[in-house]
Amino acid sequence: MPLPTNTMMHQDAPLQTMTINVMQEDDAFILMKSTEGSVEEVDHKSNTYYVFDDGDWNRMEMQPRGPSEESHGSGWRLSTDSYSCSRYACHKDWDISDAANADEAVADVDAQAELYLANQGRIYGDYLMSQEVFAAGVWTSDDLDGTTSTVTVGTNFKQWDDSSGDPQADCLEYSQRIAGRIGHEANTFIAGAVTHSRLLRQSVIRTAMQSTVIPTKQAVRDILAAYLGVDNYFVARAFRNTAAENATKTYEYICDSHAAWLGYVSPNSGPQTMSAYKLFAYKQNGAASKGVIVRTFEIPTKTTIRHEIEAHWDVKVIAAEAGCFFDAAVS
Repeated sequence: MPLPTNTMMHQDAPLQTMTINVMQEDDAFILMKSTEGSVEEVDHKSNTYYVFDDGDWNRMEMQPRGPSEESHGSGWRLSTDSYSCSRYACHKDWDISDAANADEAVADVDAQAELYLANQGRIYGDYLMSQEVFAAGVWTSDDLDGTTSTVTVGTNFKQWDDSSGDPQADCLEYSQRIAGRIGHEANTFIAGAVTHSRLLRQSVIRTAMQSTVIPTKQAVRDILAAYLGVDNYFVARAFRNTAAENATKTYEYICDSHAAWLGYVSPNSGPQTMSAYKLFAYKQNGAASKGVIVRTFEIPTKTTIRHEIEAHWDVKVIAAEAGCFFDAAVS
């Protein structure tokens, strides 16, 4: 064998111009998107807020008035509800010496830590969404089960991938039921990942997409929104690894992939608003944005740089009558 050999002339080493990492798109997460514009940024971790009695507010009190008679007096009751922002946090430490010794391809340890922690925040936010909002047993007025058999309005519906399933008719029906309770038609639809893929197979949707000049992802969602009679169409497709560190990866969608949610989410915050759910976010004396604050600080006794994310959030159902959950929307 001629010398020098191939292994003498080249030693394998990591490329410094590329790395591989699975980073989920912002578009996959729904908590911040679905509450955009209506996040209640609050000055205290917990507090109360006023609730106007909807029965009093919408009762017809105008009455005929005769000559020289007083007008009929009326009014409304006020009550209070409360929020309480819980504190969630995570950090990533770098030993200063180890960070300085890192290869060029992974040398920007600060940027990597920031991306990692941002992803942790988004994953946990959608986890709270899956527990508090995108779940069965929460929307007591219309908590529905998908079925392939007999349908009873207010109890179940034909699954949308069944031959007789009709997602458009169901959404229009329950949007009007919501409007009859809160005075607003549903404006938001959230599809689980599998539900979304099955809706795309609807013949009406396929025909509409064919007539779209540029069927971009957003254009398709706009078509679906119009088809279902809402302003906003979101897809809950974020996932997480449920396995412990160093164990075999076990991925699952954070929100139920076969379900869907329909309801009214206020497009803004402030007084005299109604919303199915809200994200309350503690400002931390103005240091936080939507309840989230990111810190970087040195721990001299450990020769460590710590990157930390902290959030004070309460994902709270405000009005169960303003939403509708479709459990097992598809098979």
